[in-house]
Amino acid sequence: MSAFLGPIHEWMYQKIKEQESLVQAVLTLSESQGWKEGLRQEINEKYGELEQGSLEEIVDETNIHGWLNEHVACVESRLAYAVIQLLCGHEERIKDILSVFYKDGQEKGASLPPESDCTQIYTKMTDSLLDGMPCDSAVEVQAESQDEVVWNYVGNIHETYWKALDADAAVFYRLRAEWVKGFLFQKPVLFEQLGNRTFRISRG
Repeated sequence: MSAFLGPIHEWMYQKIKEQESLVQAVLTLSESQGWKEGLRQEINEKYGELEQGSLEEIVDETNIHGWLNEHVACVESRLAYAVIQLLCGHEERIKDILSVFYKDGQEKGASLPPESDCTQIYTKMTDSLLDGMPCDSAVEVQAESQDEVVWNYVGNIHETYWKALDADAAVFYRLRAEWVKGFLFQKPVLFEQLGNRTFRISRG
């Protein structure tokens, strides 16, 4: 590994790739259903594509933070645009898009031991969920123990991309909640959405 790269950079890059995998799953769903022809090309032309390869091979080592931040914005914009375009005039499609998020969460959570406590579950979730850069402090953990974790999304880290497209970011949080439900599949943990951007997992 490059002397300039550290575990946190690899962690962020993995989260970026995880979000892009959701974009790809949504686009694949659209193509399989014949919903919007040319959407994949449209998104690639508008926002660019996520580069392929190891982080060491493709990152700008003179500006690692800036490079990662640009790619966060890229995949956030790609996801928002894809979902908004597919739901425009076809709100009924949300059910199928929610299923994509649930399935992805379920796949990501499958490797987590069933006896994991809430702190362990939450930590594992954050390895997959993209919430800006660490310096953005976009997630505020309000309570954390083996039996409960309560967290809240602060600022406009996700809203920015949806508002830029004149859309409501509430759709994003609905999709995010469905992903978490999938992640918690067959785990003895209760998941609750306490407010627009506040969530809780608990056991016992």
